[in-house]
Amino acid sequence: MNIQEVFNSAAVDYDNLRRILIPCFDDFYKTAVEIISGDDTAPLKILDLGAGTGLYSGMVQSVFPNAEFTLLDLAPEMLEKAKGLAIK
Repeated sequence: MNIQEVFNSAAVDYDNLRRILIPCFDDFYKTAVEIISGDDTAPLKILDLGAGTGLYSGMVQSVFPNAEFTLLDLAPEMLEKAKGLAIK
């Protein structure tokens, strides 16, 4: 099994596992969003490499609703989950 297959098979439960495996999950992601500088109405262009399920991009979009996102990931199943989000 290669890395793409591993992440494809993990896509279903990936976001739930992140909350379990990352200590202080909410603080970690909150800080990662807060360090993005700019006006929250600015039309930012965001490239999310290794986007996974779009978890982080979704959090960024909640703060920067006018941002345009490009998500890339090795695992197509992860990106399929990201499509379910309201990310532009």
